Amino acid sequence: MNLAFIAMEGVLLVLLFKKLRAFPRAMIAYFFIVFVLVASDYFLAKSIPAIARLNDAESRGTFIRSGLLCAIWVPYFIRSKRVRGTFTQ
Repeated sequence: MNLAFIAMEGVLLVLLFKKLRAFPRAMIAYFFIVFVLVASDYFLAKSIPAIARLNDAESRGTFIRSGLLCAIWVPYFIRSKRVRGTFTQ
């Protein structure tokens, strides 16, 4: 899975530097995919009793950080005039 993320990040970099119109949609998809995978990992791990008893602040922090990332950047990519003006090709 990490190799797939590295490949997708490479594609995102190419789209960013070429200022292609597909970049905002691809970035939004990337944010959602990361959030869904982090959330599923967090909740599946919490369903295991031995892990649920542990106070895993790192996993909780990753889950919250991923949610905040989506909550801030997805609306920006959707509504921003600057994004619309930059990625026009």
